[in-house]
Amino acid sequence: MNFENLSVTRVIIHQVFKRKADRQIQQPRYGAALQALGPEDTAALEDRIVSALGSPSRCMGMSLLVAGAGSAFQLARALADCDDALFVHHSRQMANLLAHAQERIDLPGGIVVVFSGSMGHPAQRIMGVIKAEAHSGFSFPDTGVLALTFLRNLVLTPGQKLYKMGVFVEVDPNQSNATSGNGWEAFLYDETAIERNKAAQYFYSTFLGLGIPVDSAQQTKSFYELTKKFITDLDVPEARKVELNTGLFSYLKVEQTPTIDRSTFATRFFATPEAQDAFTKYMDKNNFPAGAINKDISQIASLLRRRNFVFASDVRLSVPADSFEDLVKIEPIEGEPSADGSIPQWTKITVRDRLKSDK
Repeated sequence: MNFENLSVTRVIIHQVFKRKADRQIQQPRYGAALQALGPEDTAALEDRIVSALGSPSRCMGMSLLVAGAGSAFQLARALADCDDALFVHHSRQMANLLAHAQERIDLPGGIVVVFSGSMGHPAQRIMGVIKAEAHSGFSFPDTGVLALTFLRNLVLTPGQKLYKMGVFVEVDPNQSNATSGNGWEAFLYDETAIERNKAAQYFYSTFLGLGIPVDSAQQTKSFYELTKKFITDLDVPEARKVELNTGLFSYLKVEQTPTIDRSTFATRFFATPEAQDAFTKYMDKNNFPAGAINKDISQIASLLRRRNFVFASDVRLSVPADSFEDLVKIEPIEGEPSADGSIPQWTKITVRDRLKSDK
């Protein structure tokens, strides 16, 4: 999904609170009017939204699981059609839904930014909601007024990381209806999540009615298999292939990010633009998605457990994948000259450990 040419046209701020000690909901504080953002604040908000939704490590495409009457999605869809006065009034329900979704008393309050606008070319309508939690040292003055200062401090400040965002994008107006999620796509951004299964479930599921796509495991497996084959077929030395496969193992298993993105992988691990372009064309040819996908290694967990190497003479080496780089060094060397004077290619293996047994 291309999130460029974003234009935010309406913004309103509400405030939700953590539950009381007796688990009762504390009524949200509602914004009384749309925020009058100047050009600088509008540009800052749009940049923050685009950066978040374009982040392969924190933004995930989601499935719309709850899209009927009373859902956050149908509320967002209705808000997109409202005039300004109704937008202000009905957006309060978004704060109410979030307050009800925060069922645990340890979940913090914060501001709720409800926004609408368009993106892309041709323009597609979007509706979004941001929950920004107060960072240490920030307090809400008890004035009854939800000021633009809150937005600047809790969302637009570059160092602010305590926020979550859900965005609905209308991709086909002809399919949009009041009973299902047809014609729309949903995206989740959670700055506090470092793993896909650590995204705040109360926010994306209970509040927004979203779910992690069920085919994530198959897509992750496909990425692994396609990338593995691409590396195998490369016309580069075997030592370089070992490096690339080490990168693949690290990218999928070691790095604690909730998504995988083929462009990110290509940029990080293929040294030349030509190799990066070749990888992109190869993935396109095999119909692999261009954007970030949710990472789920459940179908390839056994394949990622160990690195297995086979030499031409059928000598085999098996190493725990997690500690491969720390334990083993594999490098090509020139062997002893043969009878005809040719110099064979050998492999030097250094194991940073003592021999335990001969099995």
